[in-house]
Amino acid sequence: MSTDFAEALYEVMPNQWVLNDGAFDFIARASGAGVRLAIVSNIALDIRPALQRWGIDSLLDAVILSYEVGYVKPDPRIFQLAADALGVDPTECLMIGDSQHDDVGGAVLGMACLIARPEQMWRAFALASPA
Repeated sequence: MSTDFAEALYEVMPNQWVLNDGAFDFIARASGAGVRLAIVSNIALDIRPALQRWGIDSLLDAVILSYEVGYVKPDPRIFQLAADALGVDPTECLMIGDSQHDDVGGAVLGMACLIARPEQMWRAFALASPA
């Protein structure tokens, strides 16, 4: 892959992303209830512009990106960084993700994990949503 093609792809790819069904409502409800929230991603580019475009950037307390911190999920260290950024013990966290391989790395720290396929993620958000 040429560098020009890769740069062009990375320039337009974030504009194609969409939030999973239920994500905005869950994030808004959880943030409004005082739940501290973080995103942990293995993405190789800054997702903050997309978070801003979706109107959720101000609702998040931390954004932990593997390319910035040097750890890649499922390495427990990236999950520990998220818990540290939130100021909580990992045992007080719930990881909601869509990868049975990548998103369970925090389990060794005592972090609860809720995994769902992307098209069923709304169910995970409904289960985890504050009343």
